[in-house]
Amino acid sequence: MALQTLPFTYYTAEQAKALDRLVIEREGIPGFDLMHRAAKACFAVVKRLWPAKRRLLFFAGGGNNGGDAYLCAALAVQAGCQVLLYSLKAPDALSGDALRAAEYARAVGVDVRPFHETPFHKANVLEGYDLIVDGLLGTGFRGALKPLYRAAIDAMNGAAVPVLAIDLPSGLSANSGAVFDAAVRAEATVTLIGLKRGLLTADGPEYSGDVWFDDLGVPGEVYQSLDFGADRRCYGADPLTLRACLPVRQATDHKGRFGHLMTVGGNRGYLGAIIMASCAALRSGTGLVSLVTRPEHALIPLVQQPEIMAHGVDSRQALTPLLDGCNAVVLGPGLGQDAWSEMLLDAVVASDRPLVLDADALNIISARNLQDAVQGGGQNKRAYYNASERYVVMTPHPGEAARRLGCSVREVQQDRFSAVEAIAKQYGVVAVLKGAGTLVATPTSDAVFLNRTGNPGMASGGMGDVLAGLIGSFLAQGVPEYLAAKAAVALHGYAADLQAQRFGEVGMLATDLMPVIREVLNG
Repeated sequence: MALQTLPFTYYTAEQAKALDRLVIEREGIPGFDLMHRAAKACFAVVKRLWPAKRRLLFFAGGGNNGGDAYLCAALAVQAGCQVLLYSLKAPDALSGDALRAAEYARAVGVDVRPFHETPFHKANVLEGYDLIVDGLLGTGFRGALKPLYRAAIDAMNGAAVPVLAIDLPSGLSANSGAVFDAAVRAEATVTLIGLKRGLLTADGPEYSGDVWFDDLGVPGEVYQSLDFGADRRCYGADPLTLRACLPVRQATDHKGRFGHLMTVGGNRGYLGAIIMASCAALRSGTGLVSLVTRPEHALIPLVQQPEIMAHGVDSRQALTPLLDGCNAVVLGPGLGQDAWSEMLLDAVVASDRPLVLDADALNIISARNLQDAVQGGGQNKRAYYNASERYVVMTPHPGEAARRLGCSVREVQQDRFSAVEAIAKQYGVVAVLKGAGTLVATPTSDAVFLNRTGNPGMASGGMGDVLAGLIGSFLAQGVPEYLAAKAAVALHGYAADLQAQRFGEVGMLATDLMPVIREVLNG
């Protein structure tokens, strides 16, 4: 048992509970033994991250998460630390393994005090301690916080010392990563047995800090035998593994083997968006890129990137023959929302090319019926998602997803998994819900892909255009749509992570990723 690299399978609270039950019932490992292992894993992170901190303050709730906190506090006492533990539930009122943990902690000398008797309304209530360990609420937390728990969370967040969360920060949803009321802002989180998916998306990355994982010595057979239940499986992948989806280049290859992508957009004032999408496609290996924009813009992309084949189009008749010569289309970056934009959209959705719908393409379709737009166009009256024919990839950010689903952005962010699944199923598309912990879903798969790469430096204009260009590039090179979306999302974030490591997050531009994308794809 030791701290490990984060795995690529992620669990809901219900799935994590089922894992615990399998360990106890199938492997015969007592729950109290697992609690001891959890405490050791947490204290190992304390010693690794904060070896000089010797004054530790613990918060323990009434469940097994609190039991972990009691036993970790006991280890700290035995290591010679100054320890105080605030209990949110009287130790004598606990039951099962949590009660045994509390009794053990008090027996080895942990100073346990009831939090409700402390003057927690005072700003200096936690003064004198240099590290806090949060063991208030575990994966079973639901709904609104009780006032006493809210006060404890506020006290922890108000202290000018780092916080380590056990399993997940108290107040954060293990299932969705949403914070409904308040949550502990941890500097690090030790997640145990199964990596909770809520740590990695929505509010999770902001509140969980650096995530550490320990499987507590659970055999691999336990994970393989888990019944995931009604929820879809959730998984990720190493971006460098996903890179292998691209075609291998041979000595006799030519540009035609690596596809011809068409990018469509760049209305007045927004030409940069479609240029960035096109450049990203070129830097990620597409053999040819044609850019369709307004006639008055046609020369500008050639100055920026002469390898782009730019076309000024002002009618559907002019666009149709261009579509016939490409392998995939990206529609939307800088497209705008006017008659010219709608004309281009009508022509593109009537074609039979693999398609990425991004940005304003989604906004235009928000006022129309997506399926009617495709199924009613031209000779291609077919379902929007068909494994043997045509796939469409939609790439909404939370605002665009909210418009598609007829709800608020807050509702989307409170359950991003349900939102991405709803878009995929309702419209029959590969759905890419952008944001921290980008999600990718299809209408038919029993799993959702969750991306772990990326950083706050990506909060700048043009990043979504680069992503759309990457997805389109992979489609043009013959990569299946679901795999193309996953690989593009992971590699996009990975390139940004490399940029952040070298130069920092502040001031990162979308165009900064272009040379790094090429570097990543070339190993």
